[in-house]
Amino acid sequence: MKEFSTRQLKVGQEIKAILAETFMRGEIYDPVTFQSINITISEVQVSPDLRNATVFFIPFAGKDKDRMEKALIPVAGKLKGIVGKKMKIRNIPSLIFRLDHSFDEAKKMNDLMKNVEKNVVKED
Repeated sequence: MKEFSTRQLKVGQEIKAILAETFMRGEIYDPVTFQSINITISEVQVSPDLRNATVFFIPFAGKDKDRMEKALIPVAGKLKGIVGKKMKIRNIPSLIFRLDHSFDEAKKMNDLMKNVEKNVVKED
């Protein structure tokens, strides 16, 4: 895996903080249902040229994953504008939203480990 530069990490962290605050305040609405989009921003990875930022998110309570991902596509431009107003950077990265599966994978691994542990204890 390629290492991220310090600049990429700083820009990613700043974008994450701005987006987290925006979603926490309930400023962004689903254009279909007109309900606020309730997500947690888990990570932001910025490309080496700082033109694209992949925003990994988790819906609150893990609900409506597909709906949330679809709801974020039309509001990405508005979010880019919000980020642009708050950051002091020449080119604001385009935001690409991706559902974060890392917590699901961690849960699966944890369940597997517990299952293995139970089987080992039964054999003793």
